[in-house]
Amino acid sequence: MSEAIWTKHLEPGERLVWQAGASARLLRADASRRRLAAGLMLLASLGLAAAFGWKLYESAFPDGGGFTMAAGFAIPLYFVLALTFLAVAVGQVQRIARKAPPPRQYALTDHRLIALDAAGKLVDQVDRQEIAGLILGGRRAAPDLFVLRNHDDTNVRAFSIEHIDKPVEAKAIIEQTFSELAEPAP
Repeated sequence: MSEAIWTKHLEPGERLVWQAGASARLLRADASRRRLAAGLMLLASLGLAAAFGWKLYESAFPDGGGFTMAAGFAIPLYFVLALTFLAVAVGQVQRIARKAPPPRQYALTDHRLIALDAAGKLVDQVDRQEIAGLILGGRRAAPDLFVLRNHDDTNVRAFSIEHIDKPVEAKAIIEQTFSELAEPAP
């Protein structure tokens, strides 16, 4: 990865310490996992929509006779349930069709963390003073790194470093660079 993409984003006197890009392998694996989960949910919701649709048909057109009061209560219930699971199925089709987010580039300077999109545009940054802590989370084999911000508001989003090959090393480098983040030894 070239340092040239970072030069226009660096402030005077700011020095690049570490950089990494999202791994194409991890992005593909994440997209495959999402599609598999959405596909399974699609099949389950279509099955339930069909089952409730069949019950709706049986309640509306009984084999042996007339319309009962129980059928009068069951028909709207089965209709709503069938429609609900059909809507869930449509949502899963949209999830399967959705494109994966473009890969990002991440950098650590001696003053802040920076994230760029695939086109090299600055999409997020967090200054050294704003960092409250670092958390590894997500997938066990390839966790993501979340940088918590110093805010009283719990709705403020974390700075996410996602889909990189060596998140544990990145965490150690960030903690070493901003030594006040490093946990004291027991």
